[in-house]
Amino acid sequence: MTDLYHHISGSHSRMQSLMAHLPGYSGYQENTDRRAADRLIRDHVASTFRAQLAEFVTAQKSVLNSPNGLAHMSTLHDIQSQWQVLIDRISSAMPGYAGFYDAVKIGPDELEKLYNFDEALLGQTDKFKAALETLNTAIHSNEGLDPAISGLASTITTAAGVFNQRYGVISGLK
Repeated sequence: MTDLYHHISGSHSRMQSLMAHLPGYSGYQENTDRRAADRLIRDHVASTFRAQLAEFVTAQKSVLNSPNGLAHMSTLHDIQSQWQVLIDRISSAMPGYAGFYDAVKIGPDELEKLYNFDEALLGQTDKFKAALETLNTAIHSNEGLDPAISGLASTITTAAGVFNQRYGVISGLK
């Protein structure tokens, strides 16, 4: 995550280099850069999850069109709903901004913790990919569909838990 932060912070204009000599400006700019990196990471995670959700919808249709597919309809719908809620929460999450009068103050230490949670969310995209591959394999082989669906549901629950911890850092709750 620090690579993205360094890329953003290294792309400042000459004017910003001059302003960096003003007292307090460098800390302000550093926090702004960290917030921008946080936003980019979350946008990337949400975009990846959206693409994976679209892939899941295709797999879901295959399951529902298979023999005994209707038995999985409720579970598949719940997975789709939970996945969409997670995407929406990630997309609309508080960006780590803390203005002068805001009740929630987010400093460099909290932003670093947010990076760690964002990195964990990024790692969840690989787990979703693996769970989708397992589901698609189960659909095509007509074997192991129930464990594949349960595994995907578990992956969503884990990712939602990671995101809930991120919110706890921002709100000051543990």
